[in-house]
Amino acid sequence: MMDRKPYQIAALDTLTRFARRAAEIGPHRAFAEIARHEPAYRDQGFGATPYLCLRLPTGGGKTVLAADAIPVLRQFAGQDYPVTLWLVPSQAILDQTAATLRDPQHPYRERLNAQFGIDRVRVLSLEDATGILPQEVRQKALILVSTTQALRVDKMDTRKVYTGHEGLDATFERLTAVPDMDTDEQGRVLASFVSLCRAWLPLVIVDEAHNARTPLSFDTLKRFAPAFILELTATPATDSKSGSNVLVRVSARELRDATMINFQHATARPMTATGATTARPPRARSTRTRPGIWAFPTPGSARCRNAPWASNGIGDTRLLVMEYKGGYLEPFDSRKRQMGLAWQRAMNGPGVFLWIGDSAETSRGRSIAQQRQEGLRGGWAAHTMPSGRRGLGSGG
Repeated sequence: MMDRKPYQIAALDTLTRFARRAAEIGPHRAFAEIARHEPAYRDQGFGATPYLCLRLPTGGGKTVLAADAIPVLRQFAGQDYPVTLWLVPSQAILDQTAATLRDPQHPYRERLNAQFGIDRVRVLSLEDATGILPQEVRQKALILVSTTQALRVDKMDTRKVYTGHEGLDATFERLTAVPDMDTDEQGRVLASFVSLCRAWLPLVIVDEAHNARTPLSFDTLKRFAPAFILELTATPATDSKSGSNVLVRVSARELRDATMINFQHATARPMTATGATTARPPRARSTRTRPGIWAFPTPGSARCRNAPWASNGIGDTRLLVMEYKGGYLEPFDSRKRQMGLAWQRAMNGPGVFLWIGDSAETSRGRSIAQQRQEGLRGGWAAHTMPSGRRGLGSGG
């Protein structure tokens, strides 16, 4: 099982403290007490249901932190085995998230198994939602992974989660009816997934939550009667009315200090051919905040908004450009990889592009510093690119 980074430990400690205080004095007062430098708490109409945000930069390990948060928040919900709605912004990320959570060998699943038991966790898709078994009610931690769009309340007639299903009839016999459950024309409670959630009070995790902060999204979440809503994003909403309640802010410096993104070894002290270092600092990443930043030229655009993670002179007349991706995002950013390879070919020698990541396929057990050093020695094409792809002037 992979170790937590210091900032992840601190974030979980703060979340635990908030959950404990919110149970005692409510989310408004608990947030004011713990997040003293943040704007006043905005409940978005959820009342006593906490609605919080953890802000982590890209590559900060949002998925592992979300997995670790479930056991923490079950205490607030008063459930040994909660049901969790895990909402993601796209089908591609859904597939990736569901696969890692289902894989018994993956660190994310290992964490959940350690908390709930090997046979006490089930990961569901929307198609599986109508197949929850009676013996699983409050006896297993159920995690349903879905896109936010798939639950939209504006198309309830086409959403399976809102319609009754005979496969859930036996399951509902173990649940206590609660007010506001949907009923059929005869007044009988619909045996639907949303009714199950209202009886069970789910935890809700929203990945890349800045994509899901609209009145329609809020209304959709309310229909599931959540016990706790936790957002994880690199870019929290900042609107004065609908902005995120940011409980924890992790900085890029904290990531660097934790070596998940290690500027000291990777780019802050570019090496010469003899191993000496230069004093040139890495350039800023964002073209939005630093319009003058060097970036890949792209067709039809003088500058690319997707700037490389870092660039530096190496000291032996070559220019190093390095893009780091956390394992969670790595499969979905092929555009940057292809841009880097095209730039390297166009440079025809003086430019070196490194694609570095922490997925098992890319890292192969090597640290970021080791990946960089192998790349500069010419081993990058064979060792860093996944799936047999080639770099360093090849056809990419």
